[in-house]
Amino acid sequence: MVEEILQDYAAANKQFTFAALRYFNASGCATDGTLGEDHDPETHLIPVILQAIMGLRPRLIIFGTDYPTPDGTNVRDYIHVDDLADAHIAAMTRLDTASPIICNLGTGRGFSVKEINPDAERSRARRLRSSSAPAAPATPSPSTPTPAARKSLLGWDAKFKDPEAIIRSRGTGTRSTPKATTTTSNPPHARAGASRPASANGTPIAPFFFASGRT
Repeated sequence: MVEEILQDYAAANKQFTFAALRYFNASGCATDGTLGEDHDPETHLIPVILQAIMGLRPRLIIFGTDYPTPDGTNVRDYIHVDDLADAHIAAMTRLDTASPIICNLGTGRGFSVKEINPDAERSRARRLRSSSAPAAPATPSPSTPTPAARKSLLGWDAKFKDPEAIIRSRGTGTRSTPKATTTTSNPPHARAGASRPASANGTPIAPFFFASGRT
């Protein structure tokens, strides 16, 4: 809806242009250590896995093991926050000379919950305890973006395409996270495979819009 409104306005006002960037499961922390991630309660898949590995919650509960994927768990495309920042800079530098920019931001490859787990274990050299449960109601089906336009429109591509590299970028941040609840009934959005817009394990689109007026 917002994209349609912006397109209509841009068509009516030639001094106006905009970028609509659709995020896919933003993950990780700034690689220079200046910015981290700490939610209360934690709802993102990768931090929840790390909390379980470090004993801050009893286990990871994987909700849904019968999705149409090779291992039965849900699949998402995880994109590093540094890559997202670079994409925004690329979009802003092109707005003054380009038509409206509308594109998906992602690596173009999805990873299942069970594929993320061993990467997290290697990053912390610890074992993950997990259990499974039925999928949460209305959980989106496995999906990955089709980000082909990102190169032609932005001249941009993701640098972090390996989940283990994204996990390692969290550094020691997770170790200082406040202790999580000890109940196994994790909040709905903390469940592997559950749905939450803009989260690492939820609805895989969280659009961001910005505009520019030409002079």
